[in-house]
Amino acid sequence: MLFAALAFIAGFASTWLLAPRVARINESRGLVGLDMHKPWRVRVPEAGGVTLILGLLASSPLLLLEGVDAGRLAAFLGTVVFAGLVGLLDDLRRLGAKSKPLLTFMASTPIIALGAYDPRLMLPFIGVARLTLIYPLLIPFFIAVMSNAVNMADTHNGVMPSSALLVFIVLFFTGIYVHGCGYSGPEAYALPLLMAGLLAGYYRYNRYPARLFNGDSGSLMVGSALASAMIMGRMEVVGLVASLPYILNGYNILRSVGGLKERGEMGERPVYVEDGLIHANRSSKAPLTIVGLMASRRPVTECEVAASYIMVFLYSCILAFLTLPLTY
Repeated sequence: MLFAALAFIAGFASTWLLAPRVARINESRGLVGLDMHKPWRVRVPEAGGVTLILGLLASSPLLLLEGVDAGRLAAFLGTVVFAGLVGLLDDLRRLGAKSKPLLTFMASTPIIALGAYDPRLMLPFIGVARLTLIYPLLIPFFIAVMSNAVNMADTHNGVMPSSALLVFIVLFFTGIYVHGCGYSGPEAYALPLLMAGLLAGYYRYNRYPARLFNGDSGSLMVGSALASAMIMGRMEVVGLVASLPYILNGYNILRSVGGLKERGEMGERPVYVEDGLIHANRSSKAPLTIVGLMASRRPVTECEVAASYIMVFLYSCILAFLTLPLTY
Protein backbone atom coordinates (compact mmCIF):
# COMPACT_ATOMS: atom_id res chain seq x y z
CA MET A 1 0.00 0.00 0.00
CA LEU A 2 2.98 2.32 0.61
CA PHE A 3 3.90 2.86 -3.04
CA ALA A 4 0.27 3.16 -4.09
CA ALA A 5 -0.05 5.96 -1.53
CA LEU A 6 3.11 7.57 -2.92
CA ALA A 7 1.60 7.33 -6.40
CA PHE A 8 -1.48 9.14 -5.08
CA ILE A 9 0.73 11.92 -3.69
CA ALA A 10 2.76 12.11 -6.89
CA GLY A 11 -0.41 12.25 -8.99
CA PHE A 12 -1.87 14.98 -6.79
CA ALA A 13 1.31 17.05 -6.93
CA SER A 14 1.77 16.64 -10.68
CA THR A 15 -1.71 17.85 -11.67
CA TRP A 16 -1.66 20.60 -9.02
CA LEU A 17 1.56 21.97 -10.50
CA LEU A 18 0.91 21.25 -14.18
CA ALA A 19 -2.64 22.61 -14.50
CA PRO A 20 -1.81 26.35 -14.40
CA ARG A 21 1.05 25.84 -16.84
CA VAL A 22 -1.16 23.88 -19.26
CA ALA A 23 -3.81 26.60 -18.94
CA ARG A 24 -1.31 29.33 -19.86
CA ILE A 25 0.08 27.41 -22.82
CA ASN A 26 -3.37 26.55 -24.19
CA GLU A 27 -4.58 30.13 -23.77
CA SER A 28 -1.52 31.49 -25.56
CA ARG A 29 -2.30 29.19 -28.48
CA GLY A 30 -5.92 30.24 -28.67
CA LEU A 31 -7.28 26.99 -27.29
CA VAL A 32 -10.07 28.59 -25.27
CA GLY A 33 -13.82 28.16 -24.97
CA LEU A 34 -16.76 30.29 -23.90
CA ASP A 35 -18.24 29.40 -20.51
CA MET A 36 -21.89 29.19 -21.54
CA HIS A 37 -23.32 29.07 -18.01
CA LYS A 38 -21.94 32.37 -16.75
CA PRO A 39 -23.94 35.63 -16.89
CA TRP A 40 -20.77 37.32 -18.13
CA ARG A 41 -18.93 36.27 -21.27
CA VAL A 42 -15.74 34.63 -20.06
CA ARG A 43 -13.34 32.53 -22.09
CA VAL A 44 -11.51 29.70 -20.34
CA PRO A 45 -8.51 27.64 -21.53
CA GLU A 46 -9.59 24.21 -22.78
CA ALA A 47 -8.04 20.74 -23.09
CA GLY A 48 -7.22 20.44 -19.39
CA GLY A 49 -7.12 16.69 -19.92
CA VAL A 50 -3.52 17.16 -21.04
CA THR A 51 -2.76 17.81 -17.36
CA LEU A 52 -4.27 14.47 -16.36
CA ILE A 53 -2.48 12.58 -19.12
CA LEU A 54 0.92 14.03 -18.22
CA GLY A 55 0.29 13.48 -14.50
CA LEU A 56 -0.66 9.86 -15.14
CA LEU A 57 2.48 9.17 -17.17
CA ALA A 58 4.68 10.85 -14.55
CA SER A 59 3.31 9.09 -11.46
CA SER A 60 2.24 5.64 -12.72
CA PRO A 61 5.74 4.01 -12.63
CA LEU A 62 5.49 4.00 -8.81
CA LEU A 63 2.79 1.34 -9.13
CA LEU A 64 5.41 -1.12 -10.36
CA LEU A 65 6.99 -0.90 -6.91
CA GLU A 66 3.57 -1.70 -5.43
CA GLY A 67 3.64 -5.01 -7.32
CA VAL A 68 1.34 -4.10 -10.21
CA ASP A 69 2.21 -6.29 -13.18
CA ALA A 70 4.08 -4.33 -15.86
CA GLY A 71 1.90 -5.76 -18.64
CA ARG A 72 -1.30 -4.75 -16.87
CA LEU A 73 0.02 -1.27 -16.15
CA ALA A 74 1.00 -0.93 -19.82
CA ALA A 75 -2.49 -2.03 -20.86
CA PHE A 76 -4.08 0.54 -18.56
CA LEU A 77 -1.81 3.35 -19.76
CA GLY A 78 -2.26 2.39 -23.41
CA THR A 79 -6.05 2.43 -23.18
CA VAL A 80 -6.37 5.58 -21.09
CA VAL A 81 -3.77 7.64 -22.95
CA PHE A 82 -5.25 6.56 -26.32
CA ALA A 83 -8.70 7.74 -25.22
CA GLY A 84 -7.22 10.99 -23.91
CA LEU A 85 -5.47 11.62 -27.23
CA VAL A 86 -8.74 10.97 -29.08
CA GLY A 87 -10.29 13.64 -26.88
CA LEU A 88 -7.37 16.00 -27.51
CA LEU A 89 -7.84 15.54 -31.26
CA ASP A 90 -11.49 16.45 -30.79
CA ASP A 91 -10.53 19.50 -28.73
CA LEU A 92 -8.31 20.65 -31.59
CA ARG A 93 -10.34 19.63 -34.65
CA ARG A 94 -13.85 18.61 -33.54
CA LEU A 95 -14.43 15.01 -34.53
CA GLY A 96 -17.85 13.88 -35.72
CA ALA A 97 -20.48 12.49 -33.36
CA LYS A 98 -19.86 8.94 -34.62
CA SER A 99 -16.07 9.19 -34.81
CA LYS A 100 -15.51 9.54 -31.05
CA PRO A 101 -17.40 6.37 -30.07
CA LEU A 102 -15.59 4.45 -32.81
CA LEU A 103 -12.16 5.66 -31.74
CA THR A 104 -12.86 5.06 -28.03
CA PHE A 105 -14.06 1.60 -29.08
CA MET A 106 -10.55 1.04 -30.46
CA ALA A 107 -8.95 2.32 -27.25
CA SER A 108 -9.63 -1.06 -25.62
CA THR A 109 -7.05 -2.77 -27.86
CA PRO A 110 -4.18 -2.73 -25.29
CA ILE A 111 -6.32 -4.41 -22.61
CA ILE A 112 -7.45 -7.14 -24.99
CA ALA A 113 -4.08 -7.62 -26.70
CA LEU A 114 -2.21 -7.91 -23.39
CA GLY A 115 -4.87 -10.07 -21.77
CA ALA A 116 -5.28 -7.65 -18.88
CA TYR A 117 -8.71 -8.94 -17.91
CA ASP A 118 -10.41 -11.92 -16.32
CA PRO A 119 -13.41 -13.30 -18.25
CA ARG A 120 -14.96 -14.66 -15.04
CA LEU A 121 -17.48 -11.92 -14.33
CA MET A 122 -18.62 -11.55 -10.72
CA LEU A 123 -22.41 -11.09 -10.51
CA PRO A 124 -24.64 -10.38 -7.48
CA PHE A 125 -26.46 -13.46 -6.11
CA ILE A 126 -25.24 -15.57 -9.07
CA GLY A 127 -21.51 -15.63 -8.39
CA VAL A 128 -18.96 -16.31 -11.12
CA ALA A 129 -20.15 -16.23 -14.75
CA ARG A 130 -17.60 -17.68 -17.16
CA LEU A 131 -17.66 -15.56 -20.33
CA THR A 132 -14.46 -16.75 -21.95
CA LEU A 133 -15.57 -16.03 -25.52
CA ILE A 134 -18.03 -13.19 -24.98
CA TYR A 135 -16.17 -11.05 -22.43
CA PRO A 136 -13.36 -9.83 -24.76
CA LEU A 137 -16.07 -8.73 -27.22
CA LEU A 138 -17.81 -6.71 -24.51
CA ILE A 139 -14.69 -4.79 -23.43
CA PRO A 140 -14.64 -2.34 -26.40
CA PHE A 141 -18.31 -1.49 -25.82
CA PHE A 142 -17.71 -0.98 -22.12
CA ILE A 143 -14.76 1.36 -22.71
CA ALA A 144 -16.63 3.35 -25.36
CA VAL A 145 -19.85 3.64 -23.33
CA MET A 146 -18.14 4.78 -20.13
CA SER A 147 -15.85 7.22 -21.94
CA ASN A 148 -18.67 8.91 -23.81
CA ALA A 149 -21.07 8.81 -20.85
CA VAL A 150 -18.57 10.77 -18.74
CA ASN A 151 -18.05 13.12 -21.68
CA MET A 152 -21.79 13.84 -21.94
CA ALA A 153 -21.98 14.63 -18.20
CA ASP A 154 -19.08 17.10 -18.35
CA THR A 155 -21.19 20.23 -18.75
CA HIS A 156 -20.56 22.44 -15.70
CA ASN A 157 -17.61 23.60 -13.63
CA GLY A 158 -16.23 20.91 -11.35
CA VAL A 159 -18.83 18.24 -12.15
CA MET A 160 -16.62 15.74 -13.97
CA PRO A 161 -13.59 15.61 -11.64
CA SER A 162 -15.68 15.63 -8.44
CA SER A 163 -18.09 12.90 -9.57
CA ALA A 164 -15.33 10.71 -11.00
CA LEU A 165 -13.30 11.17 -7.82
CA LEU A 166 -16.19 9.73 -5.80
CA VAL A 167 -16.43 6.70 -8.10
CA PHE A 168 -12.68 6.09 -7.92
CA ILE A 169 -12.88 6.21 -4.11
CA VAL A 170 -15.54 3.48 -4.25
CA LEU A 171 -13.31 1.45 -6.58
CA PHE A 172 -10.34 1.94 -4.27
CA PHE A 173 -12.10 0.48 -1.23
CA THR A 174 -13.68 -2.23 -3.36
CA GLY A 175 -10.24 -3.01 -4.76
CA ILE A 176 -8.79 -3.45 -1.27
CA TYR A 177 -11.54 -5.97 -0.52
CA VAL A 178 -11.22 -7.76 -3.87
CA HIS A 179 -7.44 -8.00 -3.58
CA GLY A 180 -7.67 -9.18 0.02
CA CYS A 181 -10.02 -11.97 -1.05
CA GLY A 182 -7.61 -13.03 -3.79
CA TYR A 183 -9.86 -12.14 -6.71
CA SER A 184 -7.42 -9.64 -8.23
CA GLY A 185 -3.90 -8.25 -8.01
CA PRO A 186 -2.81 -4.96 -6.42
CA GLU A 187 -3.97 -3.06 -9.53
CA ALA A 188 -7.52 -3.37 -8.15
CA TYR A 189 -6.82 -0.70 -5.52
CA ALA A 190 -3.66 0.93 -6.89
CA LEU A 191 -5.09 2.19 -10.18
CA PRO A 192 -8.17 3.86 -8.60
CA LEU A 193 -5.98 5.42 -5.90
CA LEU A 194 -3.64 6.88 -8.52
CA MET A 195 -6.56 8.31 -10.51
CA ALA A 196 -8.07 9.74 -7.33
CA GLY A 197 -4.82 11.58 -6.67
CA LEU A 198 -4.74 13.03 -10.18
CA LEU A 199 -8.33 14.27 -9.94
CA ALA A 200 -7.93 15.63 -6.40
CA GLY A 201 -4.97 17.79 -7.48
CA TYR A 202 -6.68 18.87 -10.68
CA TYR A 203 -10.10 19.71 -9.19
CA ARG A 204 -8.93 23.07 -7.82
CA TYR A 205 -8.61 24.43 -11.35
CA ASN A 206 -11.90 23.10 -12.75
CA ARG A 207 -14.20 23.87 -9.82
CA TYR A 208 -16.41 26.97 -9.94
CA PRO A 209 -15.35 29.38 -11.36
CA ALA A 210 -13.30 27.18 -13.66
CA ARG A 211 -9.84 28.33 -14.64
CA LEU A 212 -9.35 25.35 -16.94
CA PHE A 213 -11.89 23.32 -18.90
CA ASN A 214 -11.44 19.55 -19.04
CA GLY A 215 -12.18 19.27 -22.73
CA ASP A 216 -12.86 15.92 -24.33
CA SER A 217 -9.23 15.06 -23.60
CA GLY A 218 -10.14 15.07 -19.91
CA SER A 219 -13.58 13.48 -19.95
CA LEU A 220 -12.74 10.68 -22.40
CA MET A 221 -9.50 9.95 -20.53
CA VAL A 222 -11.26 9.74 -17.16
CA GLY A 223 -14.16 7.68 -18.54
CA SER A 224 -11.79 5.15 -20.07
CA ALA A 225 -9.80 5.02 -16.81
CA LEU A 226 -12.99 4.24 -14.88
CA ALA A 227 -13.90 1.42 -17.26
CA SER A 228 -10.34 0.05 -17.37
CA ALA A 229 -10.01 0.03 -13.58
CA MET A 230 -13.32 -1.84 -13.28
CA ILE A 231 -12.29 -4.42 -15.87
CA MET A 232 -8.77 -5.03 -14.58
CA GLY A 233 -9.87 -5.13 -10.94
CA ARG A 234 -12.90 -7.38 -11.58
CA MET A 235 -15.17 -4.66 -10.16
CA GLU A 236 -17.52 -4.21 -13.11
CA VAL A 237 -20.84 -4.49 -11.27
CA VAL A 238 -19.90 -2.34 -8.27
CA GLY A 239 -18.33 0.24 -10.58
CA LEU A 240 -21.39 0.39 -12.82
CA VAL A 241 -23.68 0.95 -9.85
CA ALA A 242 -21.48 3.82 -8.66
CA SER A 243 -21.49 5.23 -12.21
CA LEU A 244 -25.25 4.98 -12.76
CA PRO A 245 -25.78 8.77 -13.06
CA TYR A 246 -23.36 8.84 -16.00
CA ILE A 247 -25.14 5.96 -17.71
CA LEU A 248 -28.65 7.29 -17.14
CA ASN A 249 -27.71 10.81 -18.25
CA GLY A 250 -26.13 9.50 -21.45
CA TYR A 251 -29.06 7.21 -22.19
CA ASN A 252 -31.61 10.00 -21.72
CA ILE A 253 -29.66 12.33 -24.00
CA LEU A 254 -29.38 9.76 -26.79
CA ARG A 255 -33.04 8.80 -26.48
CA SER A 256 -34.30 12.38 -26.45
CA VAL A 257 -32.24 13.58 -29.45
CA GLY A 258 -32.62 10.41 -31.47
CA GLY A 259 -29.07 9.06 -31.54
CA LEU A 260 -25.46 10.21 -31.60
CA LYS A 261 -25.12 13.94 -32.21
CA GLU A 262 -22.53 16.58 -31.43
CA ARG A 263 -23.61 19.39 -29.11
CA GLY A 264 -23.67 21.81 -32.04
CA GLU A 265 -25.94 19.46 -34.00
CA MET A 266 -28.66 19.39 -31.35
CA GLY A 267 -31.62 21.60 -32.08
CA GLU A 268 -31.70 23.33 -28.70
CA ARG A 269 -29.67 23.41 -25.51
CA PRO A 270 -31.05 21.52 -22.48
CA VAL A 271 -30.73 24.61 -20.26
CA TYR A 272 -30.26 28.34 -20.66
CA VAL A 273 -28.86 31.09 -18.41
CA GLU A 274 -30.88 34.14 -17.42
CA ASP A 275 -29.98 36.63 -14.68
CA GLY A 276 -27.17 34.35 -13.53
CA LEU A 277 -29.49 31.37 -13.01
CA ILE A 278 -29.75 28.14 -14.97
CA HIS A 279 -33.25 27.44 -16.33
CA ALA A 280 -34.53 24.19 -17.80
CA ASN A 281 -35.40 24.36 -21.48
CA ARG A 282 -38.94 22.96 -21.65
CA SER A 283 -38.95 22.62 -25.42
CA SER A 284 -39.66 19.11 -26.72
CA LYS A 285 -36.60 19.49 -28.95
CA ALA A 286 -34.22 20.02 -26.02
CA PRO A 287 -32.15 17.04 -24.82
CA LEU A 288 -33.21 15.49 -21.52
CA THR A 289 -30.33 15.75 -19.06
CA ILE A 290 -29.75 15.46 -15.32
CA VAL A 291 -29.03 19.19 -15.14
CA GLY A 292 -32.32 19.91 -16.90
CA LEU A 293 -34.10 17.83 -14.27
CA MET A 294 -32.27 19.67 -11.49
CA ALA A 295 -33.56 22.98 -12.86
CA SER A 296 -37.06 21.73 -13.71
CA ARG A 297 -38.70 22.89 -10.47
CA ARG A 298 -36.88 26.20 -10.12
CA PRO A 299 -33.88 27.98 -11.62
CA VAL A 300 -30.58 27.01 -9.98
CA THR A 301 -27.07 28.40 -9.76
CA GLU A 302 -24.09 26.60 -11.22
CA CYS A 303 -22.78 25.93 -7.71
CA GLU A 304 -26.10 24.26 -6.86
CA VAL A 305 -25.75 22.08 -9.96
CA ALA A 306 -22.30 20.93 -8.83
CA ALA A 307 -23.54 20.26 -5.28
CA SER A 308 -26.56 18.34 -6.57
CA TYR A 309 -24.33 16.22 -8.79
CA ILE A 310 -22.22 15.33 -5.76
CA MET A 311 -25.34 14.32 -3.81
CA VAL A 312 -26.57 12.14 -6.70
CA PHE A 313 -23.20 10.40 -6.95
CA LEU A 314 -22.97 9.98 -3.19
CA TYR A 315 -26.27 8.11 -3.36
CA SER A 316 -25.10 5.87 -6.22
CA CYS A 317 -21.81 5.23 -4.38
CA ILE A 318 -23.70 4.13 -1.26
CA LEU A 319 -25.70 1.74 -3.45
CA ALA A 320 -22.41 0.45 -4.87
CA PHE A 321 -21.09 -0.33 -1.40
CA LEU A 322 -24.33 -2.16 -0.62
CA THR A 323 -23.82 -4.18 -3.80
CA LEU A 324 -20.32 -5.23 -2.75
CA PRO A 325 -21.25 -8.04 -0.28
CA LEU A 326 -23.84 -9.34 -2.75
CA THR A 327 -21.23 -9.70 -5.49
CA TYR A 328 -18.15 -11.28 -3.85
